[in-house]
Amino acid sequence: CVRLFPGEKSVITGSADRSMRVWDISRHIYTQTTTFRHSSTTNCSDVSPETQTVVSGHLDGGIRCWDVRSGDRVLDLPLLHEGGVTSVQWKPGNGHEILTNGRDSILKIVDARTKAVIKAVNDPGFRTLTNHASSSFSPDGAYIAAGSGH
Repeated sequence: CVRLFPGEKSVITGSADRSMRVWDISRHIYTQTTTFRHSSTTNCSDVSPETQTVVSGHLDGGIRCWDVRSGDRVLDLPLLHEGGVTSVQWKPGNGHEILTNGRDSILKIVDARTKAVIKAVNDPGFRTLTNHASSSFSPDGAYIAAGSGH
């Protein structure tokens, strides 16, 4: 997975070797700046413009948050979903709520401060069929949408 930092000249990549790397692309060269290590393959990621915190969704069903400046893991929510997490997104204008989509076909909004699921949404007609099924907040954060690839 790959995600550009908002308003920055950095990119975060996740790879099958269970690492995530932040790359500085501001000088037209790819210079590795930070490496995050974890126990499961990263499937998706997002960067909070408010806090410069990275959230990553993993094939083990968990999400993890990373402080970009220190490289420290600041949140670990294992087994948030049955099956893998297919997408993650920080709520626009809000540095603590995260939207997740999982292989269990449930969309969840999680509060990163309390580690609690604020809302879980599912529908019998919605099925997450691939590891890359997406979900997203609307630009104002009032709505969520998801695609199942169905």
